[in-house]
Amino acid sequence: MAEKLGVSLRTYQSYERDETDIGAAALCRLLALGHNVNWILSGQGAEMLEAAPVLSTDRQLSEVDKGSQHGQREQLRLAIQLVSEVIANNRLTISPEKHAEIITLVLELIQEGLPQATVLRFASIAAA
Repeated sequence: MAEKLGVSLRTYQSYERDETDIGAAALCRLLALGHNVNWILSGQGAEMLEAAPVLSTDRQLSEVDKGSQHGQREQLRLAIQLVSEVIANNRLTISPEKHAEIITLVLELIQEGLPQATVLRFASIAAA
């Protein structure tokens, strides 16, 4: 599991012993593997997510040319837009540091090719 998360065995063991908080990158990898991040962080909900179908609204995410500079800017724009929508819809007030961290996480999820519905769920959990 440590290898799947991109962390050392020692780091993974410290997660298991609740000595270290799991990092954002490891959470993203767990989400990509189908784990429910809400369950990991709070113990609430199902441990695993059901496979989320790719919705037609995901077309804008999948059609971006990920390799080009324009594509990278477009991915960043989408990440900022999605996070802004989550913050506005939930009437949240968050620090600039947390805002930047959530945008970075959402950008990584977009780059992983996750469906928009999954990205939005993760952004909502991270912003709460």
